[in-house]
Amino acid sequence: PQQNLLLIVAKNNNWVFFDWSASSRVQMFGCGAVAQTLLSSGTQCTFLTINFAFGLAVTLGVATSGQVSGGHLNPAVTFTLRLLGREPWKKFPLFFVFQSLGAFLGAVVVFGMYFDALWDFGQGQLIVVGKNATAGIFATYPAKHLTLINGFFDQIIGTAALILCILAIVEEHSRPVPPGLQAFTVLVVGLSMGYNAGYAVNPARDLGPRLFTAFAGWGLEVFTANTYWFLVPTCAPFLGAVVGVLHICLAANSGLLRRNIYVKPLCVANDFHVSLPYLSQAHSDGYITWLLGMNMLVTRQQQWQHEFA
Repeated sequence: PQQNLLLIVAKNNNWVFFDWSASSRVQMFGCGAVAQTLLSSGTQCTFLTINFAFGLAVTLGVATSGQVSGGHLNPAVTFTLRLLGREPWKKFPLFFVFQSLGAFLGAVVVFGMYFDALWDFGQGQLIVVGKNATAGIFATYPAKHLTLINGFFDQIIGTAALILCILAIVEEHSRPVPPGLQAFTVLVVGLSMGYNAGYAVNPARDLGPRLFTAFAGWGLEVFTANTYWFLVPTCAPFLGAVVGVLHICLAANSGLLRRNIYVKPLCVANDFHVSLPYLSQAHSDGYITWLLGMNMLVTRQQQWQHEFA
């Protein structure tokens, strides 16, 4: 008999289910904190509470899924790993879909938990923007002063900072690092860059809950509001990931590699190396790919053939 497609995926790709489960918990805790803050009009929680909730939620998510899936929890992080050659590109769509589905599920739980409070706060309506708006509990929306251009810049810088810190934390020459430092990075980004639009810096964290609100009663306005704002937190973090990768590669080439230390960003296998043109003495038995002016030298031709097959 023909097997269910979901069961086939579960059997052959159990790692995506761990990221799905962890992503759902991150959104449940994080969006739950947002719900408490908004629905209580700030009497129960504050913006600081939201930042701590997301930071600690990421810590728990990484702890419970890291050994199997790597604990990405964020398509921008997954995209970064693909840029660095850690895993095949064909895994990226699965990660993106299941991370978004996990965030969707987390939003469902928060909606059910605060169902009565939502209707009471919105006076019987589910409002996207304006007075008594509640869609912002689940997805991010810009402050009144923010333009799309400034919003893109905000998300690019926020994601680049997040990626740069994560790469620095897990890079082997940075060891040992205190446990849970990744969560501290999320907390710092939120505390310093959250005013403009809530620091999504994670396409799945925004897109999954936004899809849920569209189905749950807020309607398609969740996509059209603020001049199609949803495109910003969905697309800009990937550009931020590229900026973060370039920054760490440039730093490595200008510093550690000049002292003849072989750098393996994000604990990538030994067949990965980065070099600027004047540092091209690295192994040269593979392909050279140009990434925005950066030479990224992958020393095994077979790896690329496998990834893009």
